[in-house]
Amino acid sequence: MPRTMSLNYVFELNSMPMHNRLLGVDIKMSKGSKISFWLGLTCVAIYAFMLVFRAIIYPGMYIAPDDPYGLSDIVELFLGLIVVVLMISSVITSLILFIRGNLQSKKSALALLLLCIAIYFSYSPLHRFASSWVL
Repeated sequence: MPRTMSLNYVFELNSMPMHNRLLGVDIKMSKGSKISFWLGLTCVAIYAFMLVFRAIIYPGMYIAPDDPYGLSDIVELFLGLIVVVLMISSVITSLILFIRGNLQSKKSALALLLLCIAIYFSYSPLHRFASSWVL
């Protein structure tokens, strides 16, 4: 039988965090799962920004006539280094969670590890596509 919208149910929903209110359930995430979630989200956000930078901002930045590298190459290098450092920390965190975490943390560690592998293997083709993409 479906749950009716009683006043107690509305107050119960309002006392939950926002992400749980949208689902209508109370989800408890372990500390390891939260760390995995935020590391994965940060990796994907910077990876996506790096691809958008390569496709949209990089072609319009100035390179001096006789210089092999410009400011855009240096920015791209630093973005790449940030992604590499985040991925290394994500892999180390995943390995620690595999050893010391509970079942939920181990599942999120596996998801984080698979995300890092997907980012690693998708970088070269997506970077080539972003560099050849024209608005």
